[in-house]
This record gives sequence, structure tokens and C-alpha cells, in this order.
Amino acid sequence: MANSLELKDAKDFELSMLEYLNSHSPQSFSKRKVNISGVSFEFDLVSADDKIIGDAKFFKNISVPAAKWDNISYYVWLLQNTEARIKFLVFGKDIEVPERYLKRYEPLISDVEFYFFENNTLNPIDKHKEHKLLAILQTNQ
Repeated sequence: MANSLELKDAKDFELSMLEYLNSHSPQSFSKRKVNISGVSFEFDLVSADDKIIGDAKFFKNISVPAAKWDNISYYVWLLQNTEARIKFLVFGKDIEVPERYLKRYEPLISDVEFYFFENNTLNPIDKHKEHKLLAILQTNQ
């Protein structure tokens, strides 16, 4: 498994996350479409039973990340509207992007977990939440 600094692009990161989840979880994960109130939307990291849904984000930090924050907000909103039991976003490349986002918007995020992936380790970013995904992965080791 590659270190997040060695990953070339978002597609490489997404594939690394699928590999990681499939090797650490009792369920299989794939990229596929999920029905959200009659609207079909594709997420990067979906468990076989649709009870765990997430997406991978590979963002470089910039001084004014408004477009990245809009993208994160869009996925938070979509995830909050799924029927999944566990909803998450996992980030790679630069941890400052999700940290800055959470510093500003965390009170608006109800049940979406935030993680940063590097050195083959999934680390929670939002320290004030229960990390259900991490608990499932740790019990499977």
C-alpha cells in the first residue's frame, strides 16, 4: 500500500482506499451508485450492503480553498441524506484541507466521519465524534 505522499492522483488514492478497506473490513467495498431519495449518485467507497458509504478526496492545500470546501460540503450533504449507518469522507495528500474545513463548518456536520489516510493508516480528524468505521476496521484485525 502506498504512502499518501507517493500517490500520484485522486484515482490512485481512491484505489488505495478500496484496497485498504477490502483488506481490513469483513465487508467488501466498491465504487458504485446509491439511491438517495430516488436520485442515483455514485460514491467511491460503498459496502456490499450499503450500510457504510464514503468518498475519497485527494486535495492539495491552497490559501483560499473555497472550491474544495464547496466540494466537501456537497459530499457531506449527500452522505447525510443516505440511509447508511456509517457515513464518511477520507482525505489524502494534505491534511490541512479537511482540518481547516472542520474548524469552520464542524457544527453543521451531524453524522459524517472525517479521516486522513497516510502510511497505510486511517486516522480520525474530527476528534469529537464516535468513529464507527474505525471501530469496525479495528475489530476485524
